[in-house]
Amino acid sequence: MSVPLQRRRLHRGLLSGLTAVLTLSLLAVGALPGTPAQAAPKAEPSAAPADWEATRYQPAGCNTTSDEKIGEGGPWARCFAVGLAEDTQRRTKLAGPPADALGPADIKSAYRLPDGGEGQTVAIVGAFGYAAAEADLAVFRAHYGLPPCTTANGCFRKVDQRGGTDYPVESPDWSIEAALDLDAVSSACPKCDILLVQGDNNSLNSLGHAVDTAARLGADAISNSYGVAGESDTQFATHAHYDHPGVVITVSSGDIGNVQSYPATHPDVVSVGGTLLTKDASNARGWSETAWEAAGSGCSYVEPRPSYQDDIDTHCGDKRANADISATAAPESGLAVYNTSGQDGWARWGGTSLSAPLVAGMYALAGDAVPGTYPVTYPYRKGADAGLFDVTEGSNGWCGDLLCTAGPGWDGPTGLGTPNGVSALTLGRTGQVSGTVTSGKNPHGKKQGALDGVTVTATDTAGNTYHAVTDAKGAYQLAVPAGTYDVVAAEFGYQAPAPVRVVVAADAKLTQDIRMTAIATRTLTGTVTDGSGHGWPVYAKVAIDGYPTDAVYTDPYTGRYQVELPVGADYTLHVSPVDMPGYATGTATVSVDPQPKGRPSDVRHDVRLAVEASCAAPGYTWRYQGLGTDFSGWTDGPRDGWKVTDESGAGQTWRFDDPGARGNLTGGDGGFAAVNTWVQAGDIDTTLVTPSVDLTAITQPVIGFDSDFPASNFGVQQGVIDLSVDNGATWNEVYRLPNVDVRGHLEIPIPQVAGKSGIQVRFRYQGNLSYWWQLDNVFVGRRTCDLVPGGIIAGQVRDDNTGGALLGATVSTGTDRSAVATSRATDDDPALDDGYYWFFAEGDASTPVTVSGLRYADTTAKVRVERDRVVRRDWKLESGRLTVRQSDLSLDVRPGHAATEQVRLTNDGDQPLRVKLVEQDRGYTADQVRVAADAARSSQTPAQQAADGSAWINLPDLPLPLVDNVVADNDGTVYSVGGDSYGYVMHEGYVLDPQARAWKRIADLPEGRAGAAGGFIDGKLYVTGGLTGSGIPATQTWAYDPMTDKWSPRADLPAGVANAAATTVDGRLYVVGGCPDGACPDPTARAYRYDPAADRWTRLADYPRTVAYHACGAAGDGVVCTGGYIPRQYDAVLESYRYFPESDTWVQTTSLPVSGYGMAYATVNGKLRIIGGAIGGDLSRQVLEFDPATAVWSKLPDALNARQRGGAACGTYQIGGLADSSTETGSAQQLPGPESCIRGSDVSWLSANHTELTIPAGKSVTVTVTAAAPVHSGHGQYQARLAFETDTPYRTEPLAVVMKLR
Repeated sequence: MSVPLQRRRLHRGLLSGLTAVLTLSLLAVGALPGTPAQAAPKAEPSAAPADWEATRYQPAGCNTTSDEKIGEGGPWARCFAVGLAEDTQRRTKLAGPPADALGPADIKSAYRLPDGGEGQTVAIVGAFGYAAAEADLAVFRAHYGLPPCTTANGCFRKVDQRGGTDYPVESPDWSIEAALDLDAVSSACPKCDILLVQGDNNSLNSLGHAVDTAARLGADAISNSYGVAGESDTQFATHAHYDHPGVVITVSSGDIGNVQSYPATHPDVVSVGGTLLTKDASNARGWSETAWEAAGSGCSYVEPRPSYQDDIDTHCGDKRANADISATAAPESGLAVYNTSGQDGWARWGGTSLSAPLVAGMYALAGDAVPGTYPVTYPYRKGADAGLFDVTEGSNGWCGDLLCTAGPGWDGPTGLGTPNGVSALTLGRTGQVSGTVTSGKNPHGKKQGALDGVTVTATDTAGNTYHAVTDAKGAYQLAVPAGTYDVVAAEFGYQAPAPVRVVVAADAKLTQDIRMTAIATRTLTGTVTDGSGHGWPVYAKVAIDGYPTDAVYTDPYTGRYQVELPVGADYTLHVSPVDMPGYATGTATVSVDPQPKGRPSDVRHDVRLAVEASCAAPGYTWRYQGLGTDFSGWTDGPRDGWKVTDESGAGQTWRFDDPGARGNLTGGDGGFAAVNTWVQAGDIDTTLVTPSVDLTAITQPVIGFDSDFPASNFGVQQGVIDLSVDNGATWNEVYRLPNVDVRGHLEIPIPQVAGKSGIQVRFRYQGNLSYWWQLDNVFVGRRTCDLVPGGIIAGQVRDDNTGGALLGATVSTGTDRSAVATSRATDDDPALDDGYYWFFAEGDASTPVTVSGLRYADTTAKVRVERDRVVRRDWKLESGRLTVRQSDLSLDVRPGHAATEQVRLTNDGDQPLRVKLVEQDRGYTADQVRVAADAARSSQTPAQQAADGSAWINLPDLPLPLVDNVVADNDGTVYSVGGDSYGYVMHEGYVLDPQARAWKRIADLPEGRAGAAGGFIDGKLYVTGGLTGSGIPATQTWAYDPMTDKWSPRADLPAGVANAAATTVDGRLYVVGGCPDGACPDPTARAYRYDPAADRWTRLADYPRTVAYHACGAAGDGVVCTGGYIPRQYDAVLESYRYFPESDTWVQTTSLPVSGYGMAYATVNGKLRIIGGAIGGDLSRQVLEFDPATAVWSKLPDALNARQRGGAACGTYQIGGLADSSTETGSAQQLPGPESCIRGSDVSWLSANHTELTIPAGKSVTVTVTAAAPVHSGHGQYQARLAFETDTPYRTEPLAVVMKLR
């Protein structure tokens, strides 16, 4: 059963406050990565356009993005109601509608609306309460002579976002929006019923739930006059709220010109733009319209292009374009609105907050939507333009094309146009075409009988298409407008009959069965090989246009592929290398004709893949004529005759040790040259000069290099390349880098030096407080991509005990055992088992190959290299494997006595093993109820992982993106609990099942938490503090028991705190520092220790710094903490301090090499490991380890992914976090290693005659376990576990031990 997610929107005081305080410090420490809710939208809208005054407009109070109006943290929705500034003074004293405001008769006349609407319900979704809604609506309708719409007559209904009557707090500002919507719907459809659904607030979460409620309560159309200008990084969290087939959902497009808004960009809603509507006696309509200058429009950044826009050039590429249709929105042609909550009576209001409810009412006039369809598609139908007024004049911006300028057909501000009647807003009366799709017997082995998954298409005479897909019984149903259709079915491998012409009458049901004929198939086969010289088989993916299932893959050892394809068609193949870099993708078209008599049944097509221009394919290398270098090993300075100069005397020159630790950004790898003004101060003027080059044998020389030179938008920088033909005596400029991003490979022809000697080149950088210039793979002369003699060795690595594939095993070759490959998973290729490896070996002799894996014995053999071929060599790695015959022990013991049981330990493996027995206390129960001794036994068993800790591996992603989650391990099994996802505080918890390679849901936290502190103690996970959904640091503490999958309350933390650092030591939880309030300008220095046995918190000596987002780990019997952030001081911290419990003191120890915060952290083998974070102001992949015994920091392999504000656990797991300043991620990664994560605790009544022993392969050992009861003890039972710490790659489940006192 699917378990629903529980979430509550996070009040962002803490996070937005942190951002505000830190903004001033960015130049000092680099940009602070924020949370998604902090991120600015892609287009930066202000509370109102900068030229509101120039356009004479005044936004409504709800049309703002200020924190005071909509709640801190954003981005929350704003309304799109706009008035005229000249009306402001009159709004408090008008006795009737403004003389120049539109009324219901004007709306009916301008859009030629029919009578009707009886039985239709239009819902209005808005934010906050409006107690006077019904009374104000009555005044409006009475003034214009519209029929009453009241609760008493059943026309009007008001509910909260859940459908009840627990109305939210009043908001005068948002009441104006609601009044505008109510009066607009009344104007367009006076006889429609009205449902007002009031969201708790203006968050997209509340408003989205209100949309769901409106749909659930039977609304035919739902109007939404709000949005997030510029869209939102979190909008997918609310996507499902706006997906209601068969219901019209209109959304305002916005009111700040050529900027798109969400949810108007949602592909399933009608995005309603805006016009200026003017009476015009010069035309038959009596009205004219132009695009309103502030109507929203534009391309979505994230929403895909919907199929109904496929035939329109929207200039949005593969993204959704706004708007769809439009109506009057300009305040000059605004509607008279009556409201007594936000204004004193009558006023005139416009904005797309007017056009959206008008169009919702017009859709309702058109009648019911067809079930299962999206009404946004109706105006896009061929022929629907007859029911639209095409708006061809006006503009909402300066983009220079149809996205902001009205013209014939579709344009951004007005969409397809405005309604001319309601014919474009309906499919009319409909009928139904249904039937069954089947296939008869066939000699081709194809399915016969009912066919599922077949697409049935009905096309009307205008070319409009309607689709359905058959179910498991071959049945389909199509609801279509009354008319004439050609019905056809399509399924890969089957021939459908010719289209059947049917006439569908209104309200009628027509049956049209379709019988498909299976098409004969032929096998397309061939090989994919290297096409640049070696000719060996290439492991490749073959994607086939139109092929309905996954791509096929070649056999990595032979290069052969094969696939069954129906005859009588041409197929386009896209062939790309899977695991062999440097080959270009090949494309080919193959005809699969019916098999001629006497000819082979297979169609053969071989593909040869060429090596890319990068020359990065295995078995190829650059050969240089002239001069070339890749800067490898130059960290101490220039080599091989190169030199650097300091022209300005600033003491800063080209360097080769990666100043600023940015990594190689040129597209190359390994060493590189760089100068970086972010870390090299002063007016820099430095050159990197080549030695003299002889080009006498080269006719077309070039200067080639890989570069990273960012465009400078501050400071000063320039890069120049000079050439000398006289050994550096004189120089001439040959190239100056433009002020644009210059990345990748460049080649500059220098024909003027062809055939000459004494040539030198220099790379000159001048800059101050700007960016950098990186260089790699520099050459002067020419280079060619040449073949290196050799072959490929490939195969699979398996576990000899289980036969299962091994991942992460290291394959090395040569006498120096240089690592050349790692066995990996092959998830995408069902025909190739996991554990696959390959590498290129030079020459054609035998080479020693060694395969090793963590906790496996190495295996070595000689493998003969065959030139230009793939040689297969599989491997099996041996190890010990411990089996414990008993599942639990239960001993009845009288007080003062002892009892014993024997436990048999067997090594079923093929190598000796060492095992250590570790006691784990699980408490005392003073009653007669026996807790099942095996209740804690886990089904989690680790996958066959052989990685040795030299490199990180990717793990399955969490089910949802998370930041500020609690991550902890229970004897190596990793859990993630709570956190922030898309700006919502989460209850969810997960445990990683490494064997299934999937996260599994555990019981939810009783309350959502983000930035909580926690850790495992004696088999229970303790979680405390963290932000609530209201942004308040909590005090509650909860304990999770994996035995029962339940949470229980524990003693409250003395003071609420969030984003503190926490660690467990000697059976106690330490919580240090963090944010004591929602804004967090000043973190706390308070430190606490929790004792689960006593269920008590103890205040400790204050931490020496007030910090948040720092890291803590165990240090002996105490704690060590490091890094963090102090917002008010604009200070990222590098100091470290160690806590000594015996004296309750903190003592400074070795600082971080560079200040950092937001790191994931864990204690591993008694050492603190920190992973990623913002290091020196930059998001980092760096991993450091602090050894309390030596007070030394050491560097570990960099993580695969740079993350901050995720979590970590023993086993060196890193889970979740931010991937940049605003993108939350559910990614998980691990640095597997030899460390043990089994935690022990002394159990006074439990002992064993052996605690450490070696068991030979195939042998068994008996261990005697003794339970000794205390002399003075009551009836009940003591519970413990014996855990087994081994040097094998397998997890052995602990042995539950229960001593019952009688």
